[in-house]
Amino acid sequence: FAQAPVVQQAAAFNDPVWLEAGSLQAFSAFSTDAANVVIDTVKRADDESGDLILRLYETDGQDGSATVKLWQAPKSAQTVDLHEEPCAGSVQIQGQDVVVAMPANQVVSVRIDF
Repeated sequence: FAQAPVVQQAAAFNDPVWLEAGSLQAFSAFSTDAANVVIDTVKRADDESGDLILRLYETDGQDGSATVKLWQAPKSAQTVDLHEEPCAGSVQIQGQDVVVAMPANQVVSVRIDF
């Protein structure tokens, strides 16, 4: 059970793919390389600064990190708490990617300025 992709299968079930006639190029504004990390929320910061808040969570009970691929390089990124105030945590910008430390079974919020 611990190795089953339950979270991914549940998300696929709850958010089915819709097909429409026509063609589009594939595009993803946000993705992660870690199978055990889910990007759960993408929203504007509450302070109306224009920054984005990403909320991620770790699903397998393992400490690690995740590389979040963005559509463009950010100016800055930092971990924030649920009130969007700066907090302890590790975030590194590497070009268009943001590498986030992911503690086991935790939610991590990242504030990103483009």
